[in-house]
Amino acid sequence: MARTTTLGYAKELIFTGRVVDAEEAERHGLVNAVFEPGELLEKTTAVAELLASKSPVALAAAKRAGNRALAGDHRANLDLEASEFGELFGSEDAKEGMTAFVEKREPSFVGR
Repeated sequence: MARTTTLGYAKELIFTGRVVDAEEAERHGLVNAVFEPGELLEKTTAVAELLASKSPVALAAAKRAGNRALAGDHRANLDLEASEFGELFGSEDAKEGMTAFVEKREPSFVGR
């Protein structure tokens, strides 16, 4: 929890056992968003559809970089991120994305 919010706030919740409501959790970065129950399916489906329209190869690389961001040596993480970014340009998905952009159409990614 200390990596998603401030150390002081994390300690407060851990030491006191205080329960927070959804709005407070959002304010402190413990959750990404808060929706009314009737909106939840629509909002999460929209995010899922947006993610599904992206290159699986690029999303996987971004996920790896994000997971490493707060762990280990910062310089080494940046070097690895730059290397992966460079490798992405050689992927079939990158070529498809650039072609689709030039042709003014939606890309059709294959995950390679």
